[in-house]
Amino acid sequence: MALTTMFRDPVQLVFVDEFDAELARVATPAFVPRVDENVLLAGTPYRVIRVGYDIPDNAITRIVVVCVPV
Repeated sequence: MALTTMFRDPVQLVFVDEFDAELARVATPAFVPRVDENVLLAGTPYRVIRVGYDIPDNAITRIVVVCVPV
C-alpha cells in the first residue's frame, strides 16, 4: 500500500541524525524506510535506527526517521 493512500492529509517524512539535527525532508514520500534499512541522503549512506511519528491533535503530521552514518 502506498503511503499516500494511508493518510488523508499530507505527511512529511523527516530524516534526522541521532542528535535530532535534520538531514533531509520529503514532502510527499512514497514509502517509509524500515529500521536497519540503508538510505542515501544527499549522496551519503545512512542506516535507519528508529522511526517515530508526531501526533499532535490526534493526526499524524510527520514521520521522523532517525539515521546514523554507515
